[in-house]
Amino acid sequence: MNIPVSHVLKTAAWITRLAYVIALIGVVGSYGTQVMLLLGHQVGAFSYILPATIDLLAICGALALQLPGLDQGSRRIAGRILTTSVIVSVAANVTGGHDTISRLAHAWPVIAYLLGELLANRVRAYAARLAAAQTAPAAATVAPAAAPAPAPASAPRLPELIEETPAALAYRAAQSAQGGLRRTSALSGLNGHAK
Repeated sequence: MNIPVSHVLKTAAWITRLAYVIALIGVVGSYGTQVMLLLGHQVGAFSYILPATIDLLAICGALALQLPGLDQGSRRIAGRILTTSVIVSVAANVTGGHDTISRLAHAWPVIAYLLGELLANRVRAYAARLAAAQTAPAAATVAPAAAPAPAPASAPRLPELIEETPAALAYRAAQSAQGGLRRTSALSGLNGHAK
């Protein structure tokens, strides 16, 4: 069964959008739980700032993973940052729950965010490869054959053929008749290196 590339790309776009919705739900739920947890431990006004750093760090890591052409080392660092911030967020959300069900309910949106982001990254990469493969053959058939570029006006020209005088031609002919150009010098000091 052949599925049109346009359908695959549209589906990939929808998966990405839904991952963003899950991320938004995860951030809002996580932030609220973490604020309540920190207020309960008398952290004060910092209770409203600290959760934002955790969630924003997760978003930074997720956005970095979406950058095309990011080198493998940077991708690993971004993945570790995302994972670490999600683990801290899940730990805070689990701690904020009062029983098993509420702990799972508080932790799930953050876990769903991480899973949605992992899936969306895979789908985005697949869609990018598919789109590149689709445009590559089309570009090859549409593009005309490259004509050689004309030389710039300031480029040096090959020297014109210079006609040799009859005397020079006679000299060359005489040297050829004698077995080629002379290999020894009339200066005796230079003949030591000649064979």
